[in-house]
Amino acid sequence: MKKLLLLTLLVLPAWAELPPLSPEERLQQSSRVVVAKIGPVRQLRVDGGKDATKIIYTASAQVQSVVKGNGLKVGDTIDCTYWKAGERPRGWVGPGGQYQPLAPNTVVKLYLQADNQLINPNGWEKP
Repeated sequence: MKKLLLLTLLVLPAWAELPPLSPEERLQQSSRVVVAKIGPVRQLRVDGGKDATKIIYTASAQVQSVVKGNGLKVGDTIDCTYWKAGERPRGWVGPGGQYQPLAPNTVVKLYLQADNQLINPNGWEKP
């Protein structure tokens, strides 16, 4: 019984929601970091079967400053992508994508991978 309890305590955190990354972790894991004004945000619902859905977002962002990375300059417009968990089966645990969606007409600092996807789970902040 003790072995089962110990195994449960060790394995369950692996299926839990990702904890927020520290500022240092976000900077280290990002290929690009920019301050940008968010424009239109589009969303696409993707059905994953067994009552699981995922919402994929694409946000247009106009670069106001470049903190890290090459290939971008002030005035460039990029499309950044991220996802958020939609409907899930009862009792489901696991990654949920971004904690908060981006809102149009806001200025934010984006922590991006090389393909302009936000770092999960907290890939942006207000500067």
